[in-house]
Amino acid sequence: MASEIASEYKATENNLAVKIERATGRVDEKALAAHNTAEVIAALLAMPNGVLESVPGEIGRVETSCNTAVIGFENSQVSILVSQRSCVMSRLRALNAQVEAVAAMLGADAKTTNQYPAWPVKEDAPLLERCRRVYEACFDQEPVVEVIHAGLECAVIGSKYPGMEMISFGPTMKNPHSPDEKLNIPSMGKLWDFVVALMASFKP
Repeated sequence: MASEIASEYKATENNLAVKIERATGRVDEKALAAHNTAEVIAALLAMPNGVLESVPGEIGRVETSCNTAVIGFENSQVSILVSQRSCVMSRLRALNAQVEAVAAMLGADAKTTNQYPAWPVKEDAPLLERCRRVYEACFDQEPVVEVIHAGLECAVIGSKYPGMEMISFGPTMKNPHSPDEKLNIPSMGKLWDFVVALMASFKP
């Protein structure tokens, strides 16, 4: 099994090691019974996970996904935290219902909390066109505009103020939200220049 797993992930995890040991001594009283273990495994296998839908007509651009994020074990209870994302609200609701259905079939409780609403793409938004013009004027080159699959505060703000035009931009970063997070310092100066020019473009 270790050999198969190492072969499957060799492109991204070339130092992957799998080690299995038999428990010795007194068995922990908090350990799950065999039938409970089977139920947890069944939940993990049935739970939606990974990229589920792509944007119609745009191969490679993710529309809807689900991520099995954290598995906890406390006070003899197992918790499974899953994170759903979509730029289409109906897809997001359907995905939430699917997760809840898996829990219901196993006799478990499920609740949806801290949800990022969908943030639909508006590629013809006047604000986006303004940002393109300002960027090109500042740096004498066209900006690279990308739609990424993520949860952002912009989606929350947009749900409170329908119709508000929004755009997300920032400095060049690597490995965000991890111990290896890095910021490209020169890109921060470039960001500052762009924001100043963008604000100035709104002057009458």
